[in-house]
Amino acid sequence: MKKGIISTTDNESRKARVLFPESNSITPELPMALHISEIHVNDTVLVEFWGNSLAEGIISENLSISTPQSIPTKISQLENDAGYITFAEVPQASTYTHVQVVPSSIWTINHGLGRFPSVAIVDSAGSVVMGNIRYISLDTVEAEFSAEFGGKAYLN
Repeated sequence: MKKGIISTTDNESRKARVLFPESNSITPELPMALHISEIHVNDTVLVEFWGNSLAEGIISENLSISTPQSIPTKISQLENDAGYITFAEVPQASTYTHVQVVPSSIWTINHGLGRFPSVAIVDSAGSVVMGNIRYISLDTVEAEFSAEFGGKAYLN
């Protein structure tokens, strides 16, 4: 492992050339280790070599990185980081419960959810009933059964 100074860098291709002042030698473009986000000209770095050639190495550490000035302490401060969202950005589930008082073999359910929700149907005793569900529009569902009954449809 050798300490050197970045002479040229291309953060997009994740490669850079490193100068070793004590031997006045410079590497060809070397790849950066995956944990290094970016490096800049004149940054001090460590290079690990696996052979005798200056081309057989990888930039393994950026020694010029200082400690971040502010480390997020709340989840809401991470909202712009990849993979993190704030509670306010979590879609709140909207649901609708349809009550079918008059027994029928076809239930037309106007739910107003503006999407194709999942549908669960129970009879007046609370037993789950299977039927054919047809989405008429983003706000209307039709449920068809083999017999007439009353109950509830839960949409979410």
